Amino acid sequence: MSEKLISACLIVKNEEAVLSRCLDSIRGLWDELIIVDTGSTDRTVDIAQDYGANVLHYEWVAPGNKGSARNFGIAAAVSQWIVVIDADEVMINAPQARKDILAADSGDAIQVQFNNFEREQINLSWKQVRIFKRCKYVYKYREHEIPVAQIENPIVYDSYMIIEHRAPDDRQQTKSAPMIARLALDVEENPTDPHPLYFYHRQCAINGQNEKAIELGQQYLELTKSGGFIQADVYSNMATAYSNLGNLFDAQKMMHLAAACEPHKREWLYRLAVLYENGQQWNIALAMLRAAAELLPNEERQWEPLTTTRIYELIDICQREMAHSKGRG
Repeated sequence: MSEKLISACLIVKNEEAVLSRCLDSIRGLWDELIIVDTGSTDRTVDIAQDYGANVLHYEWVAPGNKGSARNFGIAAAVSQWIVVIDADEVMINAPQARKDILAADSGDAIQVQFNNFEREQINLSWKQVRIFKRCKYVYKYREHEIPVAQIENPIVYDSYMIIEHRAPDDRQQTKSAPMIARLALDVEENPTDPHPLYFYHRQCAINGQNEKAIELGQQYLELTKSGGFIQADVYSNMATAYSNLGNLFDAQKMMHLAAACEPHKREWLYRLAVLYENGQQWNIALAMLRAAAELLPNEERQWEPLTTTRIYELIDICQREMAHSKGRG
């Protein structure tokens, strides 16, 4: 066994604003720190070296390949365990995380709780594999890359370890265009794979490319028509796109399909109510909201902390509008 037990691996480019925060958060975690620079022009490399990192330089050919860059750094690691973290992320209680990782000796990988922050509030939270034994996983995809097991039936442990994503406010604007280009290439290179198609569709929806989001959503739904994939999210994104295009009927239709996919998730009923409220169909909106209020919160979803408040706020709005319309009548 290598005397080095844990390697922390990052890929970076122009991260001087956040890199020190990240590296401070993982003090006490690693025996080896590998940072792959993909072309920084600021002080990123200097900061990495100040923290004792082994800095590697990866040739980034636009629009780039984040999975390949990650594998480049991981291949250089010599420790038993690999921990993957990004410069705009922080790990909570790294010394305890080290103890937990080393206690999982019989496992192949470990899931952590990933919390995405926006304006100091969690807006997305889920479990993901960020820790694995060397040579047992490699990264796939140019964008939204994921570790893929290289062994059959890997033993994956759950954990209480937390990684928080806290990106600078301007990150989405500065990285959106190359992200779209990488996603388009991922779809081209993996034509029967729903993973890149979903993220390409979602990014187009986020960017307000409504027609493209609908087109890609339809392709995704056709590819995954046997079920078992995140179809409800796609229906919801398509509903937003149709609504942005002024097509309220199809927007409502898509949201009904989202609710049919996951009838236990109250967010879809809330979003459906918003669409009916936009169409001044307040009685139908109220029916959807009251049904949503009866459902238990699903804490796995990013929007749940605010959903209860939003449901009752919209109930009040719809009741007032109905009363005003009766008064006018």
